[in-house]
Amino acid sequence: MPARRGKNFRSGDLAEQLGLYLLQSVALVAPVPRTEDIGIDVVCTLISEYDQYSYLAEDSFYVQIKSGSVREIEYSDVGVQWLTNLKLPLFVAVVDKAETKVSIYTCKRLYDAIALKKDRKEIKLILAENKNENIFDLVDEEQTDIFLGPPIVEWKLSNLMNEETKIKTLFFNVMKEHIRIIHEAMELYTIGCGTSYVWKTNEMPERIGAKACGTLNMTTDELNGKMMTYLIKALELAMKEHNFDMIDEAESLIKEYRELHDRFRQMLERTVETNDDGSNIEPIE
Repeated sequence: MPARRGKNFRSGDLAEQLGLYLLQSVALVAPVPRTEDIGIDVVCTLISEYDQYSYLAEDSFYVQIKSGSVREIEYSDVGVQWLTNLKLPLFVAVVDKAETKVSIYTCKRLYDAIALKKDRKEIKLILAENKNENIFDLVDEEQTDIFLGPPIVEWKLSNLMNEETKIKTLFFNVMKEHIRIIHEAMELYTIGCGTSYVWKTNEMPERIGAKACGTLNMTTDELNGKMMTYLIKALELAMKEHNFDMIDEAESLIKEYRELHDRFRQMLERTVETNDDGSNIEPIE
C-alpha cells in the first residue's frame, strides 16, 4: 500500500544490509535479488592474498541471512528436497543489529540427518547448541529438530575497524575448513555415513570420529562407480607424484577388500540357505 512500509520488513532489510556489509568486508559477495530469492540471500567466495595488487578467488558457498530474532528455519516437502540437493555448502548468518555483529552457523548437521534418512518430510534448523545431544551420533530418523551447534565464526563491526587483517585471516581459515567438512559430508551421506566434529566459535574444528549407521542413498551401480573412480584417481595421483608408498597402500586396501568381499559373500550364501523347517540358518561369525 502506498506511503506505508511494514516495520518487520524494514527491520529485516536493515539486518540483511548490515550482514551483507560485514560479509563483503571478508569475502566476495554476490547478493541474490529479492525477486529471485528462494532461500539463499548471497553467494560468497573466499579470497586470499595473491599479490600486492589482487586477491585470489577460492571456495564458494551459500549464505542465508537472518536477523537476531530468528532462531529456527523450517523446511517441508519439496523445501527439504531442495535443501538436501544443494551443491554448494550452506551457512546461516545471524545479524545482531544492536551489537553490529554477525554470527555464522554451519549446516553440517543437516547431512548427519539425511545420512540416516534422506527422504524426510520436515526439517527444522535450530540456530543453537543442544547440550543433551551426543554430537557423535547421526540425527535420529524421526527427529525433525536439527541443532546446528554454536556459531563457527563471528565478528563485530568494531573488530573490522580495529583488527581487519586478523578478522579476515580468521574468517578465511575457519570457513575454509568448514567448507571442506561439508563437502566431505555431502560425499559421505550418500553411503549412510557421517563424520563427527566439535568446534568452538572462532576456533578451528576438531574431528572426533566417524559413524556408519545410515542407509545407502544411491544405487549399487553408482556406489561401484564411485569406488572405482576413487581408486583410479588415487593411483593416478600416486604415479604423478612418484609415490610408491601410496601405490603399495592401494594394493593393500585392494587385498583387504577382497578378503572382506569373500567373507561377506560367504555370509550371504549361508544366510539365504534354509533349514527343513523353513527357518534361516544363522550367518557365520
